[in-house]
Amino acid sequence: MRLRHLPIVASLPLLIATVVLGQSPFSADTYTLSETTALFIDGTSSLHDWTCNVERTVGQFEASIQPDAGIRIDSGSLRVETADIECGKRTMNRKLRNALEVNGATSISFELTEFNPAGSDGMHELTGLLTVAGQSKEITIQATITTENGVTRIEGEHALLQTDFGVDPPTALLGRLKTGDEVVVRFIAVAQNP
Repeated sequence: MRLRHLPIVASLPLLIATVVLGQSPFSADTYTLSETTALFIDGTSSLHDWTCNVERTVGQFEASIQPDAGIRIDSGSLRVETADIECGKRTMNRKLRNALEVNGATSISFELTEFNPAGSDGMHELTGLLTVAGQSKEITIQATITTENGVTRIEGEHALLQTDFGVDPPTALLGRLKTGDEVVVRFIAVAQNP
C-alpha cells in the first residue's frame, strides 16, 4: 500500500543526487553515483508512518568544482528501477510495483534541466524532469553540496504528492487503512570522479 508513495519519493532523491554538480565556464568532469548513495521514501497511513529505501541508484553528472567558484553542474541524470525499492514487506513491495509500473514503466528517472548555485541560505537548486509511473513533471529540489577528498555529497529532501503523477494513494483492509497522498524523499547522493 505504501509502495505507491515510494516511487515518487524515490525518484526525487535519485534525481537530486545526479544533478547536483553542474554548469561551469571551466571544463566539466564526469561524476558517477557510488553504492553508498542512500535514498529513502517516507509516508504516512491511518495506522502508522512508514519508510522504504532504494537499494540501487544509477546516475552521473557533468560538473566543475573550483575552489574560488564553487560547484557548477552542466548536466545530470538519475534512474531507479521500481524493483529496487524495498519496503520490508512483500505485500507492500508488490503494491508499490503495481502502482508504479503503469503502461509498462519499470523505472523512475530524473533529468536535470537547470542548476542554480547556493544563495545566502546555502542551498543549491536542482530543476529537472521527474518521471514516475509513466508521467513527467518539472520539479525543483533544494540540496546542500559538499566536496572533500574527491568525493561529492549531495543531501536534501523533497515532498511530493502521489496524485500529481497519477498514482492513487493505496488502501487496505477494505478501505480501513489509507495512506497519505504526500511522501517525502530523503537522499544522500555520494559521487566521485573515477
